[in-house]
Amino acid sequence: ETPSFVDRLAVAARRRARRKLEDAAPPPEMLECTFSPAISDLAARRASRSVDELSTGDALRQQTSRRLLKLRADHDERRAHSFKPDLLAAPRPHAQSKLRLTSAPETYLDRLKRENDRRLENRRRSQLDRDSRLLADATFQPATTRCPTYIKRIARGMALAKQADRAARSDLDLASERPGWR
Repeated sequence: ETPSFVDRLAVAARRRARRKLEDAAPPPEMLECTFSPAISDLAARRASRSVDELSTGDALRQQTSRRLLKLRADHDERRAHSFKPDLLAAPRPHAQSKLRLTSAPETYLDRLKRENDRRLENRRRSQLDRDSRLLADATFQPATTRCPTYIKRIARGMALAKQADRAARSDLDLASERPGWR
C-alpha cells in the first residue's frame, strides 16, 4: 500500500529537520578551529558586502594610501630643496636675440649658412682627428717579397700578346666594314 499524503509530508518534515541539524553542527574538521571573531553591534547591523565590493574597496583604499605617500614624499623633497630662481619681469637691456629677426632680418639666411658651414668644418676636423688617432694605433705593415724576374718577363710577354691581339681585331673589323660610298 502506498503511503498517504500526510505520511509523506511527515517524512519530508523529519528530513528537513535532520538536514537543519546537520547543517547547524560543524563538520568534524572544523572542530579544531576555535577562533570566532567578535563582531560589533554596528558591524552586525550593516548589510553584508559581496566579494566584488570588498575587492573594489580594498583597491581604492590601497590606491588612496599610495597617492598620499607619494604626495608626502614630494612635499618632503620640495621642502629639502630651497632653491628659488630669480625670475625677471622684463628682459635685460643688453641681451639680444640670437636670431635677430627684428634688428637684422636681411642677414638671417647668411648667418644660418655661415653657422652651418662652421658646424660642417668642425665635424670634418673632428673626423680627421679621429681618423688620424685610429691610424696611429694601426701598426700592421705587411712584409712583401720582390717578384722574380722570370715572372715579370712572362707578365710583360702576356701584356704584349694581348695588345697585339686587340690591334689585329681592330684591323680586321675595319677591313670587314662595307665602304660608305656604295
